[in-house]
Amino acid sequence: MSTITMRVPSTDGTAHHPGLLTQGETGKAVRRLQERLVRHGYGVVVDGDFGPATAAAVRGFQADHGLTVDGAVGPETWEALFGKPRRPRRLGERAYRIGSGLVGVMESGGNNNGAMVLKVTRSWAAVRLVSTVAGVRRVGNPRRGDLVRFTFDHIGLFVRDCGNGTIETLEGNTGRTGAVSDSSTGGDGVYRKIRSKGLVQDYLRVGR
Repeated sequence: MSTITMRVPSTDGTAHHPGLLTQGETGKAVRRLQERLVRHGYGVVVDGDFGPATAAAVRGFQADHGLTVDGAVGPETWEALFGKPRRPRRLGERAYRIGSGLVGVMESGGNNNGAMVLKVTRSWAAVRLVSTVAGVRRVGNPRRGDLVRFTFDHIGLFVRDCGNGTIETLEGNTGRTGAVSDSSTGGDGVYRKIRSKGLVQDYLRVGR
């Protein structure tokens, strides 16, 4: 059975082949997808591997552009990807876009170790001191991309209020379960989490 691939001109003047892409695929088409995601501000590694981080970025892109959020890159998603990037002005929104593209990045070979982890990790800093940094202030009504400081010496990015006493967050250096760390089982990485509001110490906004 042969496959027919349509050649469709993009809105930026570059022709592309918008064949359906889904998680688990690899190759040049995936690299092109990742390049377009990066151009739109979603932080993914351009490695030709449609893994969990790329899938998370695709879902975030689809949600931000009013598309069906299914993680599959079909004609409508390709068309939006080849449209003019809409750069968010807010620092927090840019942080969210980058963070959403890192979901699925895992530690490998020990605590705070792994090829991708080392690329995104910065110097250690105490969670309790974050609010003292210039340009950081506490807020009562968090927006997507604001910092969430927890009562258990941990920090994440606010995504949304779930409306049932919980919030959705993006968190690094955390485990797949509810724990902060699963280092004993090798499960530490970047995850989307649902956390109780009772665990929130405060919300912080970085202004610039």
